[in-house]
Amino acid sequence: MDVDANDAAFILGRGGQTKQKISRVSGAELDLNERENKITIYGTRKQRKAARDYIGYIMMQRTGEVKIDLDEERDDITVVKVPDDCVAFCMGRGGQTLRSMEQEWGSLMFFAKSAAGSNDGKEMLMIFGPLRARRGAEMKVMSAVEHKRPGTFVRDGELFMQKRVRGDEVDGSWDVDWLLLEGDEFSYALGAGGSTRKKLAAASGCILEYVGNMACFCGYKRERRRAKDYLKWLLKQRDGPVTVDYEERDDVTVV
Repeated sequence: MDVDANDAAFILGRGGQTKQKISRVSGAELDLNERENKITIYGTRKQRKAARDYIGYIMMQRTGEVKIDLDEERDDITVVKVPDDCVAFCMGRGGQTLRSMEQEWGSLMFFAKSAAGSNDGKEMLMIFGPLRARRGAEMKVMSAVEHKRPGTFVRDGELFMQKRVRGDEVDGSWDVDWLLLEGDEFSYALGAGGSTRKKLAAASGCILEYVGNMACFCGYKRERRRAKDYLKWLLKQRDGPVTVDYEERDDVTVV
């Protein structure tokens, strides 16, 4: 791809961070020749197409708003509609909060508009990347929005997921479960700086995020079951010894 000097610098990003992000999310390898203002993309056909798309979106951001055709079926995008008064909160100062979400989940995230113009009075946050990266970033955004505007995703003890765009539906056992945390259970399950939540997620292999007072488990059925077990055992420890029937489990070593 031939680009002009300004686009080349924008695609490279500070310390090469933007180029690395595009490469990580698309799976393609990018080589930017700054003298010739040329980008060479290596990878499978699908990886190269994704990288070209992401580069195009980033170039659009430099000069104005980004419009994306959501009627086109693609399997690398998740869209979260964010209320206007929550946009700045999700972005953070200088976009730092959004960048940290991208870094944590290996995703590409930015606000854009639907090419059809149907935005329902809300800003549309586009999340690109593999399924797990998109779902993890999506749950992170939902947590931030629910903190800023309670009742957006959690109402009457139920979790409400937004309607997905074409191509973002997943067949099989991938889904979201939730568990209502009551009283001081939330702070106990979160831990200092979110350390307990991160520990539970890492041990179970499940995406675990707290949306309002709801513990949300996102992943395959086996991962979700493990994460719920670990969280329930953790909460029971506050009241006394915990008994675990480990004979039939393949996720435990007994010392």
